[in-house]
Amino acid sequence: MPSYHVNASTKRPAELTGEIIDNAYAQQLIEGFRKQFPGEVSRLFIGVNKIFSAVKDIPNVSGIRFMYGMEKVGDPESKVILLIPCDTASAHRPIPNTIVQPQGYLNHRGEIVGLKQTWQLLYNHAVHYAGLMPGVPFRGIMRGTFFGIDSLTSLLKDMTSAHGMYYHFGFDDSITEATAKHKAVLEPLHYDKTSYEWYMDFGSLCPPTCPPPPGGWPKPRIIESPDADNLDFTNLLPSQFNYTGDFSVNNPVVGPLVEMYYYVSPALTEALADSGKVQEVYTALSNNEVRECNRLIEAGNYEAAKELFEQAIDGLMKTYLFR
Repeated sequence: MPSYHVNASTKRPAELTGEIIDNAYAQQLIEGFRKQFPGEVSRLFIGVNKIFSAVKDIPNVSGIRFMYGMEKVGDPESKVILLIPCDTASAHRPIPNTIVQPQGYLNHRGEIVGLKQTWQLLYNHAVHYAGLMPGVPFRGIMRGTFFGIDSLTSLLKDMTSAHGMYYHFGFDDSITEATAKHKAVLEPLHYDKTSYEWYMDFGSLCPPTCPPPPGGWPKPRIIESPDADNLDFTNLLPSQFNYTGDFSVNNPVVGPLVEMYYYVSPALTEALADSGKVQEVYTALSNNEVRECNRLIEAGNYEAAKELFEQAIDGLMKTYLFR
């Protein structure tokens, strides 16, 4: 039985994200979540075949984001995990970008969840836990954890011959930063669901636990004169979509769209850069969809704004991501 606790302070390659921890620390994290969030689902079973099916036939995969969703806000038993592959091109980032798949993603039960439903599930989870974590900004709500593909393979196929694993939602109250308190613990299991007594932690958290810049996180804003050399795609989000505040929580019509935008934007940024059409696309968006969407929001017409922006992003994904 392993009895060591590694030091994960050094940044590892994305594919190797995730390290073995000792049993005592694993149990501390597991019990910590149960104590902090009584009544919440504290673990979910995921079959090994489902984990690797999520990345089957997908090239250049660095790992999987185990993203947290809820089918119904206020119903802890409706908790789900979405298995979202990440690319290798952005492996240098604190957490690699997701690979946006037109068909959607597998959940922990092996069911395919469409993209639109994916964003709704992620939003439901964030809203649910916002109610359990007063004082934590909405953008700081824990949404999932990334583990590298090589670390997953090592844990589930090399070190063990696991049939499945428990994905434990751990919690370490001794950590100061709110998001970093959440510590996913992977526990490989035999066919009869008895433990191999190996545990893995030190995944990369989503959102990343990066310190805010001086003055705090900038709010999304409209760019009137896009500069292709310096502009990040996420800056085109309408200014009223205040992701750092309560706008998403208080506007369930818009909230899933905001979740979608922040997941899709990094992948679109990469694809647009590769296309050589950054200036053209940014200018067109700023002058048309973004401006009109902003006008609709100011008028309180959230449903129309959501549909317009959804159509715009869907068109960009079809053109630049789903080729």
